[in-house]
Amino acid sequence: VSEMLRHSGSFMLPRFDEVCAAVLGFAEHPLVLIRLEVLRLVPRLAKRCPEIYGWRYLERSLEFLIASLETKASPPAKSRIDVKPTAFMSIGQLALAMSDEEM
Repeated sequence: VSEMLRHSGSFMLPRFDEVCAAVLGFAEHPLVLIRLEVLRLVPRLAKRCPEIYGWRYLERSLEFLIASLETKASPPAKSRIDVKPTAFMSIGQLALAMSDEEM
């Protein structure tokens, strides 16, 4: 999805709702790497079409981002991936993507 956002131009706009729903559908995935990628994709989706994203997906995205900040650290098992830095970064990028001004 990341590469499609980067290279597709306006080709993805007719499928924007499907892509957003699919990406946010993985927000509760048991694998932390999948959730980490969702964290990275949220601001990129918002930047692609901020108005539609704001109306349809912003609340759900913010709930996911904030919940990612509230999670406890992974147990000392196979994966010790901390999603909090990525969640903070995504919140900042999401705020910039939803702003009216170009930076």
